[in-house]
Amino acid sequence: MIRGRAGALVASALIAIGCGRRAAGPAPGKDAAVDAAVAPPRATIAVLDNVAVELHGRAERVIDPRALGRSVARCLIESGAPLVALAEQAPADEVARHLALTVDVAVHEPDAGQVELGVTIDAASRWRDDPVAPAPTAILTGAATPRTGAPADVDAADAAVAAVVLELEPRVCTELGVALGIWATEDLRPALAAADPDQVRWALQVLAGRPPGQAELERVALINAIAPHLGDAPPVRDAAIAALAATGDPRAVAPLTAITDVGDETTLVRIIEAVARLGGDDARDYLQVLTSHRDPRVARAAKIGLAALALVAP
Repeated sequence: MIRGRAGALVASALIAIGCGRRAAGPAPGKDAAVDAAVAPPRATIAVLDNVAVELHGRAERVIDPRALGRSVARCLIESGAPLVALAEQAPADEVARHLALTVDVAVHEPDAGQVELGVTIDAASRWRDDPVAPAPTAILTGAATPRTGAPADVDAADAAVAAVVLELEPRVCTELGVALGIWATEDLRPALAAADPDQVRWALQVLAGRPPGQAELERVALINAIAPHLGDAPPVRDAAIAALAATGDPRAVAPLTAITDVGDETTLVRIIEAVARLGGDDARDYLQVLTSHRDPRVARAAKIGLAALALVAP
C-alpha cells in the first residue's frame, strides 16, 4: 500500500503504469540457464580455519580463552553443522568455503544498588575470501546474581560469570550451527517461514548473496516467499528488499513498489536501487515518477536508476 501525503499522486501514476500491461517476465539477458552456466559452484560446507576469543572486564581473569575456543570449535564440528576442521575433510562432491570465528565475551558489572551482573557472548564469523560478506553470527546475553557464602578463596562474582558462560556456550554453538545449516541449504523457503525473525533475516541475507540462477518457476516461488517480509520490522524488511533485488527478476518490482511510502525517504531510496537493479518497463515507469519527488536524495536516486537502465536497454 502506498502511503504519505503525496501517495495519491504516486498511486495514480503507478495505476496508469499497470493498466493494460501483462506481468513482466525475466529481463532481457537474464536467462537462468546462462546464469547457472557462468556462476561458480555454490559453497555448501565451511572450513573452520581458526577460533579467536576476546575477553573483556572480569572475563579476562575468569575465562581461559584457549579452552573456550577449543570447546566452541569442537561443539560446532560435532553438532552436525556443515562444517569441518580441515579442508581435506570436506566431501569430494562439496565446495568448501573458509571461515574464521571470533568469540567476544564481555561482563557487565552491576549498577549502583544492584547485585546482578550480565555476560554477553558475541560470536561473529567472517569468510576468508570475502570478509565483508554476511556470515553466521550469534549474540546471547545472560545474567546471574553472585551467591553469598562462597568459600573465602572464591570470588562470588567470578563464579557467577563462569556459570553464565558455561550456560551460554552451547546455545551459541546451536545458533551458529543453525545459521550454517541455513547458509548451506539449497531451498531457503522453509527458513523464510521460520517463526524467529533473526533466522528469517539471515535467510534473506543468504539469498541476497547468491547469484540468480534458479529456473523461472523457482524464481517466482522465491519472490512469493520473500514478498510477505516487506511488511516486517525494518531489519527484516530491508533484508527482504535486498533479497528481491538479488533475484534479478523484474516480477519482483511489483511487491517492492507496493510498499512505497513517499514519506520514508531512506527506505524509498533502497527500493529505488532495488527496482533499478531489476529493470523492466514497470521499473522504468516507477523511477520516472519518482524523479519529481520533493526530497532531492530520492529524486537523484531515481534519475541515477533511470540512467543505469538506459545503459542496459536493448
